[in-house]
Amino acid sequence: MRQLMTGPSHSLLVVCMTLFLAACGQDVPAPDASAPTPVADVQPAVEPPMRGAPDFGAVERLSREAEGVGSTPELATLAALQSVVAQVNGVQVASRLDSLRAGLDVSVDGRHAGTIDAQAFQQHVMSASQGLVLGYEVLSQDEIDKVDEETVSRVRASDEGYSYAASASADGRASASARAGNARADTSMRYSEDASLDVKRGASSYDSDVTQRRMRSYWKVRLRADIAQFRAPEEGGRPKIVVAQPRVMASSYAVGDSRVASEEVARAIRGRLSDTLAQTKRFIVLDREFGDEMQAEIDHINSGDVRQIDTARLGQQLATDLILIPTIERFEYPRATRQLRMSDRQVTSYSGGGRITLRLLNAATGEVVMSDSFDHALASTGPSTLPRVVDGKGMAATMMDALSGRIGTAVVTGIFPVSVVALDGDQVVLSQGGDMLQTGQRYEAVALGDELRDPQTGRSLGRMERSCCVIRIDRVSSQTSYGTIEGEVPAMGRFKPGAIELRQAIAGVPASAAANADRASGSGGGAKEAGASTPARLRAAAAAPAAPAPAEDPDW
Repeated sequence: MRQLMTGPSHSLLVVCMTLFLAACGQDVPAPDASAPTPVADVQPAVEPPMRGAPDFGAVERLSREAEGVGSTPELATLAALQSVVAQVNGVQVASRLDSLRAGLDVSVDGRHAGTIDAQAFQQHVMSASQGLVLGYEVLSQDEIDKVDEETVSRVRASDEGYSYAASASADGRASASARAGNARADTSMRYSEDASLDVKRGASSYDSDVTQRRMRSYWKVRLRADIAQFRAPEEGGRPKIVVAQPRVMASSYAVGDSRVASEEVARAIRGRLSDTLAQTKRFIVLDREFGDEMQAEIDHINSGDVRQIDTARLGQQLATDLILIPTIERFEYPRATRQLRMSDRQVTSYSGGGRITLRLLNAATGEVVMSDSFDHALASTGPSTLPRVVDGKGMAATMMDALSGRIGTAVVTGIFPVSVVALDGDQVVLSQGGDMLQTGQRYEAVALGDELRDPQTGRSLGRMERSCCVIRIDRVSSQTSYGTIEGEVPAMGRFKPGAIELRQAIAGVPASAAANADRASGSGGGAKEAGASTPARLRAAAAAPAAPAPAEDPDW
């Protein structure tokens, strides 16, 4: 079967046949409806993925053009490269080429580089730039003559003229006689002379202009260069924070029947706080603990064993916005011993807890952004003469977890209150996930109103809050949480993300747990009556304080 011709060639052929037949006076045949109509290829739109890849930054290759001026082609090239680097990475990074300008030898392997596009000179520049310059192409180069120095000597002289007159006179007399035998001759002469001189000259002037010029040539180079630039990961408005090593008040702490080194406690609390803040995804937590390992990687990049483009990763460490400084003021669970008077037995008991204060500082200004203290009391044991073993490290871990969790929650909610970002009926999506929220927790929620300002200072006092509902957490993901509004959904008109924020947690058993208990109690009369008190017992048990650890010694 013949292959049908489609596309632009088919259309052109039809037009040519139509014109030919029309010129010959023949009827143009109607196009065959059954013939296939050319259809342009339509590429389906590529939809973005539902979830993008994680962004950890990358080194990119950017191309820029610039001009440079110098006394030699080489120096003009370096000036243009420095301008390109400043466009891409900033003036501070471009200043690294100053040492290249000062120490670059334009002779390569004992021979002059010649022209600026010489391969040897280009490789020398790329190597000396420490990975900033990946390559360049000279677009134009011109030698331009200019006046370097111009000296003009100008002489002006004049006088008013002069006159000179002189005269002289002289008178004289002379006589002579001569005798020869009887002959004799005598003669005499008298003379008189007069002379005079009279010279006159009028005014005169003298002008002279002498110009001397010294010419100098310079080079102008225009080039296109490929520059390596590190693209930092998107910060997304998240502040950068550093957790400092907690300050301690003692070298060790008595916990149970043993002592725990204060450095171990401080290191553990610092790690827990860093983990808590990182899991919230609300902060960029910067590490200041593993500096040796990071420096080893920097030294590896500087060694030259990595790709040249990867050297753009140098000098990219972030500076912090906030510094969290904890201070461990109390951390103990010691054993107290007392001797009985009527016997040789001893009575022991344990009590204690922890207290940590924190300061959250603005790293640039030193301003105290937040200051608070957190206490955690461990259940005391009653006096007893019975032997007992207290797991000191276990108690310390429990106390560290509790204090770190409370501090992390206070820092996050103080700067980023948990808010409702989506509302669908009674279903809500919250702006926080991770370990900050737990499934089954219930929170009082407020609706935000107009902004309030201090009448004396004009400083913002926040927004007016109106208690609106109770939100129960149903599911928690890494960055968001999903919940349900218990009871009536507040009427808010058109919902705006962030218009509802969570406040304090509500103690007690969630309503859903009570409902489940009611359904589990059965439907019979007597069973229903007996089960009616189950939710009340659950609520009472949840609201009641925790019982003390061991019972007291009955012999005490």
